[in-house]
Amino acid sequence: MKKTPLLVGLAGAVVLLASGWFAYSTLSTPAGPTHAFTLYDPEDPREVAGTADDVFHGEVVRHSGRRTVAGIPSELYEVEVDRTFKGHLRGTVTVTLSTGSPVLASGTSYVFTTAAWGTPDDGHAVLADVQPSVTTSDTARGVSEHWQWAVAHQVDVMGENP
Repeated sequence: MKKTPLLVGLAGAVVLLASGWFAYSTLSTPAGPTHAFTLYDPEDPREVAGTADDVFHGEVVRHSGRRTVAGIPSELYEVEVDRTFKGHLRGTVTVTLSTGSPVLASGTSYVFTTAAWGTPDDGHAVLADVQPSVTTSDTARGVSEHWQWAVAHQVDVMGENP
């Protein structure tokens, strides 16, 4: 019995198995951090304010879980709205923040720039590439003035009126 066809078949099976494993591991595992494509400059508070549905100051009540919204794994936070710079949010709202972003601490105050998901029950998503700004009693006035100015001078990158 000739061993050549058996060895060729075995070698072919090994190549198929190795290439299948390589394709699976390459396509199923993210290569690294992902980046969102934004039309606004996340470093320009006027463009961020112009893009956001809501800009508000609030205190994180608690981390309330995780979920995937529109294919984006997100952390959920219950936030008590203290002051609104843009929009009409009141009371406690659910804010979603992409998984992998810095964790928001319960009892800590932040300024949030968010866009509403499809329905009020879906909550409000922090804008891509914009982290909530921490505020303390020492910085609250300056942060408030900063965002009041940004909202008053917002830039609409889509060319629509705010």
